[in-house]
Amino acid sequence: MGNCVNALLTSWWAADYGQVLLRIDDADSTRYRREFADDIFQTLEWLDVRIDLGPQSLMELEDAWSQSHRKARYRAALQPILDCDRAFACACSRTSTQCPCVSHAQAWVPPENALRLRTSDGRAGPVLWRRDDIPAYHLTSVVDDHDFLITHVMRGEDLRESTRIQRHLAALMELTFPGDVRHHPLVTDQEHRKLSKSTGLMGPLEKSAEVRDRIVQAATRMATLVDVRPSA
Repeated sequence: MGNCVNALLTSWWAADYGQVLLRIDDADSTRYRREFADDIFQTLEWLDVRIDLGPQSLMELEDAWSQSHRKARYRAALQPILDCDRAFACACSRTSTQCPCVSHAQAWVPPENALRLRTSDGRAGPVLWRRDDIPAYHLTSVVDDHDFLITHVMRGEDLRESTRIQRHLAALMELTFPGDVRHHPLVTDQEHRKLSKSTGLMGPLEKSAEVRDRIVQAATRMATLVDVRPSA
C-alpha cells in the first residue's frame, strides 16, 4: 500500500508540468522475480497511474530498461571516487561501521570484497559495489537520476537518510542530483507500524475497489503535507 500511495502522489505531482519515469530497481538479480515485476505494471494500471517514460511492460523492462544492461555505466561512474581515494575494499558486513578494512589498502576484487565509501572523517560508509559483483542501491539510484535527468523525487519518510547519502555521493561523483526531493509519511496500522512485506504486516495486495479507495484516501491525506494537489 505504501508503494501505491507513493505512485499516486508522484503522478499527482507531475500532472501539471512533469513526466513520470518508472524505474524498477532490479540490479540485484538474486532477488529479482518476473512475477513481482509484472505485478508492478498490473498495479499501476489498476491505480490509473500513467507512466510517461520507462518500461510499459515486463518485456520492455527486461529487453531495454533493466539495470542489468547498465552495469558498465555504473562501474565507469565510480571513477571520480576511486581517483580521490574516497572508496576502499571491504570484506566486512555491509552493516558494520567499525570496519578495520577502512585503514588497510586492499585491492578491490569481487567476490573477495566489496567496495565501500570512505566518509569524510575516515569511517566506513555505505557499500557502493557488492562483493557478489552487483552495483549497490545508492550507486544505481544516483547514476540513474543523473542519466535520466530526474528533477523531482517523492519518497517515504524512512528514506531521508538515503537521500542524504545519495546527495553526498552525487557530489563526489560529479553528477547532478534532483533539486526537489520530498518525503511523505509512511502508511501505518493503528499502532503506527509501517505496513510492508518487510515488517510482516502486509501480504499480497488485494486489488479491490475498497482497497483502492483506502489507498486514494491515504494519499489524499498526505498530499497537503508534501504540497501536492490531488487529482480530480
